[in-house]
Amino acid sequence: MEEYTKIGAMEENPLVWTGSSKRLTPKWDVFDKFLELLADSQWHSLSDVTVAVSISDITPIVRFFTELNFISYRNDRSEVRINPLGSMFLELPHD
Repeated sequence: MEEYTKIGAMEENPLVWTGSSKRLTPKWDVFDKFLELLADSQWHSLSDVTVAVSISDITPIVRFFTELNFISYRNDRSEVRINPLGSMFLELPHD
């Protein structure tokens, strides 16, 4: 998980980090859009997800949510789907 905590990695991250190098914040709508797309619990190809989320490189998001066990990734087919934990996260109330 090192790559998610190094400031240099965040500055180069395609998730479009905003703010100064001392206080970087991710655009959470990219994460939300990614999980909402998978909310149907079906397998989705990474190419379709990349287009739908409008991001050039989906890999950091896939790694992040796979490490949290929010999604499953099928390497042989390049597909992802949401896990029960990820579904529970989507159901949390928002302000």
